[in-house]
Amino acid sequence: TDDQGRTFRLYSDLVRERSVCINFFYTQCDGSCPGTTMVIRRIRNELSEHFSPEEMVFISVSLDPETDNVEKLAEYRRVYEVSTDDALPDWVFASCSPEDLETLRKALGAYELDPVLDADRSQHAATLTFGNDRLDRWSALPAGMNREQLSMAMCRIMGNTARQRYSGVARLRVSPDRSRVSEQREPSAINGNAGA
Repeated sequence: TDDQGRTFRLYSDLVRERSVCINFFYTQCDGSCPGTTMVIRRIRNELSEHFSPEEMVFISVSLDPETDNVEKLAEYRRVYEVSTDDALPDWVFASCSPEDLETLRKALGAYELDPVLDADRSQHAATLTFGNDRLDRWSALPAGMNREQLSMAMCRIMGNTARQRYSGVARLRVSPDRSRVSEQREPSAINGNAGA
């Protein structure tokens, strides 16, 4: 169930045939979650210049399904000023049964090998798992890494076209007479050439 009270199946309703970014959080977190949410908010805006809203989705899954009900999830969205603008890719804040949560965490490798650490949700890693279901290409990186590099890696993995995959990467141009090569970068929010 998400912050708007909608119920859905993760794969068939949200992931299938899309580029996806998934992270785990909980609304009462005072550790890495607030910073991760702000990183995703900025990356979502940047990637919207390269991906249509229909081809991409961000999914934040609560690690505290017994506390994070519809109202708590909606309040979290409001507090962090996460836009529901149709020009941006969807960002779903969701909670599920504890059993489904454990299945998803294990499937994505988002768990601690030490069961004591794994049981303490305040010890969860601030990682973004992202990929492209159409191309079956997936990766995970820490949310706290250099944002420009994170955005470029996400484009590379999530992109459907060469333009999406290599946005922000320098391209070499050969002059018509083949006498010189120059570097040319496409304007991109990822490179800081466009407003945030």
